[in-house]
Formats: sequence, structure tokens, C-alpha cells
Amino acid sequence: MGARLKSLPLVWQDKILDNKDFEKKVKEDNVLRIATYSYTEKQRLIVTHSTKRAEKDRKDREKAIERLMRKLQESKNPQSLISNFGYKKYISVDGDAQLQVNTDKMEREAMWDGLHGVFTNIKEEKMNVEEILTQYHGLWQVEESFRISKHDLRMRPVFHWTAHRIHAHIAICFVAFSLIRFLQYKIKQHTGESFSAERISEELYRVQESILRHKINNNRYVIPSKPSQDATKIYESMNLKRNVVPFKLNK
Repeated sequence: MGARLKSLPLVWQDKILDNKDFEKKVKEDNVLRIATYSYTEKQRLIVTHSTKRAEKDRKDREKAIERLMRKLQESKNPQSLISNFGYKKYISVDGDAQLQVNTDKMEREAMWDGLHGVFTNIKEEKMNVEEILTQYHGLWQVEESFRISKHDLRMRPVFHWTAHRIHAHIAICFVAFSLIRFLQYKIKQHTGESFSAERISEELYRVQESILRHKINNNRYVIPSKPSQDATKIYESMNLKRNVVPFKLNK
């Protein structure tokens, strides 16, 4: 579970910021430092410091300060900095108010650049720190899976009332989800590219066939649509070939 380090008690905040005993690991262009604490009897706190994350945090803060400075230059009215517009009518400013950036808070904020925390109740002998961090960083796949089920497969809302129909609806969605994941794996294995569920659905939806009927003899002929490059990749990843030559439809 992610830990909000800045919301921890001040004793722990100071302990984390003052810690110089991070275990250092170098991975290509990123330097990762790791520290482990016994937060409670059943919880461990794992704190990491990443140089890449620190650079991102620094740039994000500088952009936010730049936007704030522009607002200060445009208006010296404190009310203009209140984001909740509905409550501005209840606020009045008495006397002269001077607005300035608190540099001490900026320096304090900069000390957190690159730091990230994770709480775990898994004992060290069962799973080491790197395994726990790997599992935590993989949680985005769970969130993505929920998003695919909700938006792409439209599992919810369920417009059924009886139990067996609800179970059948969820089972169909789960099978479809499993097929999407398998197809994504095969595409990644074949092309090295990552296809989203939406991308796969759109490309396969465009693969269509038009049926023409001869007015005299009533023979029917199939004219396949020309697949896109992405659709071709999907077919090839499953060892399938899309035939684009028109053919006669037998009875």
C-alpha cells in the first residue's frame, strides 16, 4: 500500500529526511536508494529515492511555482488565488495584503523530491524489498484491468435481474477480457508493440466484408475490406492471414 510520507508524524518525517543509510542500487540511467523501517510490529515502511523521480518532482514544482508567479504578477488580490469560486463572495480582505512566495516551504518541499513510500505487512523472510517494490509497481495492471472491464467491455452497469443471467453476463465479460489479454500478449511477442484494448477493438471492427448479389442469377459475392497495418499485425500475431481477394459465396 502506498504511504503518504508527508502525512506521517513529524518524528517519522524527520527520520526519513535525515536518513543517510540508504542502500544504493544503480540501474542504467537511474540511481535507486532504498531504506526499510519497522513502522509498527506488523508493518514495514519501505522508502525509496529515485534520481529520475526526483528530477520529475523538481520540474513539476518549478512549473507550479511559475504558474503561481504569473498569477501574482497579474493580480495582487488574494481572492484571485482562491480556487473555489463559489466561496469567494464570503471573503473580504481588510487593509493592505502583501502576497509573497514562502521560500522556506519551497526548500522543505524540495527535500521530498524523489522519495516514495510503501507500507507492507509481509515479513522480510517471505519477500524481500525488491520483490515487494516490483509487486507494488505492477498494481497499474490491476487498475488497467478494471478500466478495460468497465469501459471497453462495459461489464457495468448490469441490466439483468436474475442470478444466473448476472453470472452469465460477468462470465462472458471475463472470457472476453481473457482473450484481450492473450491477444495483447501475442501481439507484444510478435511485434514488440503494446496494443490497448481500445486499439484492438477499433482495428478489428474495421475488418469487414461486403456481400453483393447478382441481379440476374442471384449469385452472391464477397468483397473483403483491405485491413490496416495494425489489423494485419493482429492477424499475423495469431498466425492468420487476411484474404482480400473477392470470392463467390457458396450456398
